[in-house]
Amino acid sequence: VRLEAGLDQVKIPHTGWNTIALTAPHPLFAGLREDQLTFYFVHSYHFRAADPATVLGVAVGGWISDAVAARDARRRLGVQGVSYLIAAPFLLLFLVRPSFGLIAASVTVFSFFRGIGQASENPALCDVIPARFRSTAIGLMNTGATAAGGLGVLLAGYLKVSFGLAAVFAGIAALFVIAGAM
Repeated sequence: VRLEAGLDQVKIPHTGWNTIALTAPHPLFAGLREDQLTFYFVHSYHFRAADPATVLGVAVGGWISDAVAARDARRRLGVQGVSYLIAAPFLLLFLVRPSFGLIAASVTVFSFFRGIGQASENPALCDVIPARFRSTAIGLMNTGATAAGGLGVLLAGYLKVSFGLAAVFAGIAALFVIAGAM
């Protein structure tokens, strides 16, 4: 987790007493004075969603995935595949050298649809893997995703030099089309 400026000296996770600073009024803290905003934190983490579109996509995707799976659990993977197929073309916009605004919109829409697909991953696994093997399966899936992510960044760095960043994004789009079609 990348911490905000000034928080880089804070130990995460953290256990201890801390005073919170409200950024907006909230009913939970109504009637409390500023000196009453001290709480004990146990293994607290600093988390900020890097991409709100992905967070929204995962939330919407979970609802869509559950609604589709209620009729037939095998259709859950269809939600993932279709969302990846919808997301992929938005990365191809990098090939036409768009404006910053179009890039931001493109990445936001891509992240939203990728999030919809991502919401189906673990539930789909639970639909097909017996309960006693689910933790192992999710662990293996996370290990594979972490390794692929690390290798992907390394490979993207090498390919960027020869082909440019736009081609790297086009390649990622192609991988999403392949994943969506599978």
